[in-house]
Amino acid sequence: MADPREEHPTITEIAADWADRADELSPPERRELSDWLARSPEHARAFATMRRLLCDPALFDAAQSAIPAAPGADTPDAPPLTAMRPARPA
Repeated sequence: MADPREEHPTITEIAADWADRADELSPPERRELSDWLARSPEHARAFATMRRLLCDPALFDAAQSAIPAAPGADTPDAPPLTAMRPARPA
């Protein structure tokens, strides 16, 4: 039997998906996001929370400390995780 949560994602899950892809959306996807945000203040709050979390440097620091060092991970072809950290919002 399928997990009902997989069939009906929560607002938080939807917001997390939008927030994760926000910087790479096509114009039609941007309109879709805008429509979804306008449907409910709860959508807008969840999206803002997810964006804030995804841009939090502490998230990247925690991920970096949780990833075991792999052989060759310090080569020039493999930048440290902190190099992928998005700029902190002003």
